Amino acid sequence: CPAGRVPPTDAAARFERAPIARAPSGRARAVVGTAAAAELYARWAADYDRDVFEVAGVTGTRQIAALLADHVDDRTATVIDLGCGTGAAGRHLREHGFTTIDGVALSPEMLELARATGAYRRLEVADLTRSLPFAPASFDASIAAGVFTAGHLGASVVAPLVHLVRPGGVLAWVVADPVWPSVAPELRRAGADPRVTEHASIRRDAPPEAWLVLARVTG
Repeated sequence: CPAGRVPPTDAAARFERAPIARAPSGRARAVVGTAAAAELYARWAADYDRDVFEVAGVTGTRQIAALLADHVDDRTATVIDLGCGTGAAGRHLREHGFTTIDGVALSPEMLELARATGAYRRLEVADLTRSLPFAPASFDASIAAGVFTAGHLGASVVAPLVHLVRPGGVLAWVVADPVWPSVAPELRRAGADPRVTEHASIRRDAPPEAWLVLARVTG
């Protein structure tokens, strides 16, 4: 796997046995390598929102957008949507009144769908495990849903992603159970002070399986 990308492990077995794992979402969590991930998301883009939000009943994106909105009063604040995909988080943030949202994702096909939402100021194709097209401290806040999970991002990318947010800014991330034990200490090491850590259900009628994290960036 590329640096920072988390391979499936025994620790993720319970998480992977959830019904969503039998959908394309499960294949995404089992993907190995950036090229394979890009190919999967290119093929999945047109059906992604239906499969994830309608069929699987994922609610984490809506929840994490609401958590960010509760802690950022300035609706002109600059927000980076990490792994924005088809733009679901951007749509929810727009509903909360945010006007300055940038997004980054691996799949150009998904970014075209995100662009069509009209929620974003700027969209960039990039691998979050490698160098990013944004300078440190470029944003007032960041949001992430669906990227800190098995087969995707883990602890080694926490610091560079935290550092995209200026001191005093906030991040609101969904972190799945399999990667939470390694991500949590890295947040503090990177200068992000968690203010909210809620173990939550992120799918309709499902048990808690991820953490909703709101952290203040201290430096």
